[in-house]
Amino acid sequence: MEFPLPTLHTDEAKKISPDYVRLSGASAMALRLQSGRFAREFEFGGINLLLNYESGCLSDCGYCGLARTRPGDYEDKSFIRVDWPLFETDAVVERMARYQEKMTRLCISMVTHGSAFEDTANITERIVAKVKTPLSLLVAPPTLNRERLEYLKDLGADMIGVGLDAVNQNVFLIPAPTCPTAA
Repeated sequence: MEFPLPTLHTDEAKKISPDYVRLSGASAMALRLQSGRFAREFEFGGINLLLNYESGCLSDCGYCGLARTRPGDYEDKSFIRVDWPLFETDAVVERMARYQEKMTRLCISMVTHGSAFEDTANITERIVAKVKTPLSLLVAPPTLNRERLEYLKDLGADMIGVGLDAVNQNVFLIPAPTCPTAA
């Protein structure tokens, strides 16, 4: 069975990474790029960025709201059940530089796309040049290898995370736990 590739609404179709990124709704409000109020007293904390492509994410991870076969238009899907408004990358980096003393961590989340590695490297360089806050990457494994991971680390990413789908003992070759027999 074939599934159509997700598409963005036409007004955002050409606004792709590395020149545009999505921010979690809370991150957009914290950086004063979007109006809104927090329900409780807000501590700045982390800022979350998400790569953006016209074709969306090409993976189909069972845990992810952006999965290729998840029903709906790509624009209407949500990475982690919050809004992810789209902004110019340079404007986001400028705001992060302005508020960096309040931030504890930045995170760039990749999607599976042919340009994701190069675009993540580009955005990492832009951020590291102006912001001293620790930078994490949530990577898309199909786009990477050891050399690319080391390159991203050398650019300034201090933590790299991988989302895991269908984790089981066969994936990691972990021996099955042994249960003591009842005497």
